[in-house]
Parts: sequence; C-alpha cells; structure tokens
Amino acid sequence: MTKREIDEFLENLSTHDFAVGTEELEEAYITLQGATSDFANVTENTLAEAIVADKTVVREVLRLSASFHSLDSWTTLLRAELPLEHSSKGAVVNEIQRRMENDDFKRTFFEFAIDLLGDDLRGDRDDFTHWDVLEARYVTGTGSAYRGQASGDWLEDKIRVDVLEALGLEENEQFTHVGGRAQVTVDDETLTFRKGPDYVIPSLNDAQVLIEAKAYVSSTGSKQTDALGDIEKLSYVARKGIPLYMVLDGPMWRRRVSDLTEIFELREQGIIDGIYQVQTLSELRAELSAIVSELDLDGNSVSNTDG
Repeated sequence: MTKREIDEFLENLSTHDFAVGTEELEEAYITLQGATSDFANVTENTLAEAIVADKTVVREVLRLSASFHSLDSWTTLLRAELPLEHSSKGAVVNEIQRRMENDDFKRTFFEFAIDLLGDDLRGDRDDFTHWDVLEARYVTGTGSAYRGQASGDWLEDKIRVDVLEALGLEENEQFTHVGGRAQVTVDDETLTFRKGPDYVIPSLNDAQVLIEAKAYVSSTGSKQTDALGDIEKLSYVARKGIPLYMVLDGPMWRRRVSDLTEIFELREQGIIDGIYQVQTLSELRAELSAIVSELDLDGNSVSNTDG
C-alpha cells in the first residue's frame, strides 16, 4: 500500500450529498390521514388501504410516530412480532404491503399496530400533530443521523443493483441482504453478529462471500471507528478463507484518513480481499463474477456483464 493509493481513493469518493427530503414522507402522511378520515376512523381496513396505496406508510409514518429511532429498529420489531417471510428492510416493507390483501394478516398487523402505537396512530395529540413530530425529526436534531442512514441505504442499494443483480443473482435465492443482527454459518460453524455483514453469498446458512459497506457523510469519529470494530468481528470468518470485500464511500472519510489507512493495512494482511468505492464497483463485479462462477448456486450460471 502506498500513500498514492490512499490519495487516489480519497480523490474518487462520491460527492453525493445524501440529502434527506420530506416529500415522500409527507405524501405517505397525507395518504394515511385521508384513508382514516383525519385519524378519526382508524380500522384494519383503513390502515390496510393506506399501506396498499403507499408502502412508505409502513416504512416512515408508523415508525416515526411510534418514536422509533431508526428503520432498523422498526423492521426488527416487525420481524419479531409478525409472521413475516423476509428479513431485509426493503423486502419486509414490500411483503407487508403485498399481504394486506389477506384478511388474517391485515387483522394481525392492525392489532399489532394498535397495541404498539395506540393513541399515536389515532392522532390523539393535544399540543401537536403527527406531522409536527415527523417533520421535526427530519429537520432538526437527528437530521445528520438520518443522512447517515440514507447514505448507508444508498450505498447498499448501489451494491445490490450494480454488482449482485447485474451478475444475475437473485435476492434471497443467491444472495442475502442482512439488515441487522444475524447468525452466519461457515463450514458448519454458526456465528452471531450484532451487525452485518451487509451481503452474504449465497445465504446465511452457507456463507461463501461477504460484502460490508460503509458510507460516511456526516458521521462522527466514533461512528467511523465502529467501522474498524465491525471489520474485526468479520475477520474470524475471513481467516477461515471466506472472501471479505469492503465498499467505502462518502466525503467524511477524508477526515479520518488514519482509519482508512488501517483498513487498507487489513487488506495487506489478507483479512480483507478488496476495497472498493462507487466508482470502482465494476471492478468488484468482475472479481465476484470469477468467484461466483465457481460456486454451485442452484445450478444457475452467473453472467459477466462487463464489456
């Protein structure tokens, strides 16, 4: 590793601002408000109507009005309390929206939501409205935290679309998106991780490749140090011969060059197999194409879309 390599990496960091807007959230709020007659008629049918019309009702309005601190905590609770088939954040929200057509699931979800949200869902606030709470959480105080969450989701989405799906892999079939705490099985040994890795090929029950994404836009130094801790927790798996790839991006990496240098040193030690950023995702795709082609993923071949 050379200083020139680090400098080049920093020069190519994404300039995406990861701004958090309230447009989609406000549309979802209006949808829920309209379906429930300004929260005066909250029933399993009116709640289901709003969710079917706009899945953001699940992803944002319910989560925030219930004072959850992150989308992770909301979806984790959903998975624990509801009979859901999927585990990743996007898949959970899509499944809930789809299954609102089923009367049993609709009733179960309504009972869960009423038990959890109670007066919040019914809009019984004396001094302020739902929207006061929702808008404040985005505009003040935790705005930077939401930008951080948005940046992480953005980078993970880029990996899924530009690398994994571009290789012809199907989510929950040939790769798994890990939304939080997970048990990963490697060579018949099951390991529990509080967080990550973000992607596992092909599954948590048979990990063959790990991908970890770290996007920093406005995070503090302590958050950046967590990146090193997360990598160290994955190093045991990597030392067992499982390829581990890092995708790092976001302008705040420029403030913690020492941490970035340490991550590159882990690559030199063989703990990390490769370090990439958005601009070099095509290189990661090419490397994974060669690796995955040697794996038996339900007999499906992997296409090389480079060139």
